Amino acid sequence: MSDAIVIQQEMKGIQKVDLIENVGYARLCINDLADELKSKGYTIDRTLVSSIGLILPRGEPYRLIRAEGERDLDPEKLSVQSPPFYVSDVLSRDSTDLQTLERLYYRLLTTERHSGEPPIRIPEAREVGMKIGGGLVFIVFVRGFEVPVNLQKRERQGEMIAMQQASEVTVSLFVLDASTGDVVWDDRVVKNGGTIYREKILQLLGKLVDNLP
Repeated sequence: MSDAIVIQQEMKGIQKVDLIENVGYARLCINDLADELKSKGYTIDRTLVSSIGLILPRGEPYRLIRAEGERDLDPEKLSVQSPPFYVSDVLSRDSTDLQTLERLYYRLLTTERHSGEPPIRIPEAREVGMKIGGGLVFIVFVRGFEVPVNLQKRERQGEMIAMQQASEVTVSLFVLDASTGDVVWDDRVVKNGGTIYREKILQLLGKLVDNLP
């Protein structure tokens, strides 16, 4: 499963989400992961873009691009929407399913296991895992924040007085045992600066997959 969300910072504090682009990132990652796992001897029964933006806090407003023709619009003319921007029907047939998936993703991103400690057991991991077929469940998260170069600094009388947040992308990979709810493996990699594009995301994912047994 995968969830991808890359947010673009715009002028006047506007934060923009290109839904088409993010769906592309999520599909790219899950398909590439499946191919890499097959080459390692794993059997892949299903790939699924679980959601777009479910790993964002609820209630935050974003300007949303839903169609190709909206990409050239003034960001202030785009519709405003709060996350999530998409959730698979397989995992959102009722509000309880969606809440379970949301709790799972929140706990994966906020719980840390230290070396030597037993696997973390998350009840929602078992619930979600059994819903999509059981066995081992691989989850990829792509989280990015892209700041144009012209917004990364402010100047007054030729002297830099403040630096704004720079671009950053994080790719995380989790492996869950659906029979127990255990998180049996997890890792993440972060890249700061530059722009965010498909090849960069795949390179980061590749580093994580290389470490898998």
